[in-house]
Amino acid sequence: MSFVSRLWNSIRNPVRYVGRDLHGNKFYEAYSPNDPSRAKRTVEYYQPEDMWKYIGGGKRLPVQWSAWLTHTRPNPPTIEELQADMIRQQRVSANVALIEARDRAESEEMLRIRQHDAARALEEAATRNDAVPLVPEPANTPSAAADMPHASTVTPQQQKNQPPEAAPSTLASTSTSTTAQAPPKVLPPKFVTPATPRKSRTTAKFTLPSSIGQLEGAENPPSRELQPEQSREAKFEAKRKEEAAQAPLPPPMPSRPASDTESWTPKARRRG
Repeated sequence: MSFVSRLWNSIRNPVRYVGRDLHGNKFYEAYSPNDPSRAKRTVEYYQPEDMWKYIGGGKRLPVQWSAWLTHTRPNPPTIEELQADMIRQQRVSANVALIEARDRAESEEMLRIRQHDAARALEEAATRNDAVPLVPEPANTPSAAADMPHASTVTPQQQKNQPPEAAPSTLASTSTSTTAQAPPKVLPPKFVTPATPRKSRTTAKFTLPSSIGQLEGAENPPSRELQPEQSREAKFEAKRKEEAAQAPLPPPMPSRPASDTESWTPKARRRG
């Protein structure tokens, strides 16, 4: 861009320096031809390579200048205001550090108290268990061993009540009989394969049975349980036919004259 074009742009769109922040960033305001009532506000970073850090969020502009750039604040901030805000932020950061240190110390103290209480509870439980007397176990003395045969003796009355022992010959016969019994023979299932022989087809024609006797001679005779139902149905059907034959016929409908039946027929009318 030549000197004349830069001079013409500066005359046509003058850029006014507004101020700077504590980091050296400069802020400008220029006339906007698109919206004359809303000036164009820009920032020039102290170091051009820091622009991507501000855009990416690694660094942040002061809140006062950000509000001025977005037209949220009409007047730009002063250096004194920025310094007072920086002092306030430092004081808040110091207070936050003190509060975090106090909370950390309180949590450590609570943890130490819990550990001390748990150790004291374990010690009290151990002393309580030591104070409980133990039950002594019975000693295997010679007198107790000598009393064992007397305890195992059986009286004559008990011998009478006991069942007689089986003879050795009987036991031997029962054992031989159990061993002589062969296990049941299990036949394998029969499967129909293409090589299985088929039954020969019969050339006789199928005929329906004409009487109950033929049905009884068949392979699958009808069940006797259905005969009472069939006889009951036959009796009911015969009774219904008899009642229908004895019932009088309904009287014939009276015939009407043709004039009554054709009175609804529309009559042709002459127009004109």
